[in-house]
Amino acid sequence: MVTSTYNYLAANYESQRPVRYTSHKTSELHRIYNNIVRISKQSPLYLLDVSLERQTYALNVKDAAMSLYTLLDNFSKNDESSIFNEKKSVSSNEDAVSAAIISDNAPTLPTEFNIQVMHLATSQTNVSNTFRPDKQQLQAGTYQFSIDIEDSTYNFKHKVTAGSTHQEIIKQLCKQINKSQIGVHASEYIEQNSNGLRIILESDSTGNSGAPLFTLQDNVYVGGRGIVEYFNLNQIYQPSTSAKFQIDGKAKESLSNQFTFNKSLTVSLHAITDSPVHISYAPNSDKIVKELETITDSYNYLLSLASEHSSVQRRANKLIYELDSIVYRYMNDLESCGITREESGELSIDSFIALQAATDGTVKDLFTNPDKITADLLEQTNQVTLNPMDYLDQKICTYPNFRSHHYPNPYLTSVYSGMLFNYYC
Repeated sequence: MVTSTYNYLAANYESQRPVRYTSHKTSELHRIYNNIVRISKQSPLYLLDVSLERQTYALNVKDAAMSLYTLLDNFSKNDESSIFNEKKSVSSNEDAVSAAIISDNAPTLPTEFNIQVMHLATSQTNVSNTFRPDKQQLQAGTYQFSIDIEDSTYNFKHKVTAGSTHQEIIKQLCKQINKSQIGVHASEYIEQNSNGLRIILESDSTGNSGAPLFTLQDNVYVGGRGIVEYFNLNQIYQPSTSAKFQIDGKAKESLSNQFTFNKSLTVSLHAITDSPVHISYAPNSDKIVKELETITDSYNYLLSLASEHSSVQRRANKLIYELDSIVYRYMNDLESCGITREESGELSIDSFIALQAATDGTVKDLFTNPDKITADLLEQTNQVTLNPMDYLDQKICTYPNFRSHHYPNPYLTSVYSGMLFNYYC
């Protein structure tokens, strides 16, 4: 039995579902031991069939019950670390202004506010002179130029071969600048009316800092002419501008269309607004529903283990009945949270209803209530964890003698059902 337990844990260690505890407190170990002793004293002496299949089933049931217990225990917490206390930002116009919480630390998270966008931050755009695509006017040779961006200078060499057309030179020049990834994007532009060809240079960054975001200059000339001068690449078509907006009526500016507010909120500006956009906070319903889906998946997995073995282990139906009776008792409450019971007994979630229930607090009211379904499922999964052998067919040899004060444990569940504690402790 010990060998099979070792082999099971070795084979399944990497696939173990994450649990809350990697170790137990002394008080928890005492409680677990006392519960096992209590169960053992009240249990008959069984003749165990320890085939590999039965051992694997018992271990899987125990592991699944422990995982479900941990998920439910964490989900039902109603303290500061509770998932129900986590917030998300809500914008009244996501297309114009959106926000995301960096940290929901109460002292730094700003109160609800209104924001109106008057001007978006723009990048610097340079547009060259217009050239005939098929002309060959630039003298062959190796040109050298540089691009200054903020405090950095990037040097380039560009070789023009004899007979190269403007279109060929511009295409190669754009490719060279883009490949360098320095924060300036180059592209070709063909005028529809004249079929003339231009080079467009655009900065990745935005904002008006009082000077151009980038400039170009020739370093090596060929035939007295530089490539920057020839194409007039320093010709600014649109200077960079900063974003201008108001927060609760107070004028603000930002070099970018995304900025951090109170070190805890990232605000993104997408469009100019005619009226203020309201930024508020709500429960993080997406995360709540995701955790709820994890819980239902864990429940369905435990139920499926029992269902798969119900034909060969009749007592597996006992686990199915105990789980299903709890769910059936709270079916109306679960349906209000978007959780329904299928004919197979498994649970499914309607994401739309669940999101609404998570937002208006219905999910929290149900799963943090100490008198509702969570308490019953925690008690049930704890019972399964302590004695998974209760859901296997066994032959009874003797019954406990309750008249004896020092009646020994006839059925040491710790020998079997405690095997997995070696992993979790």
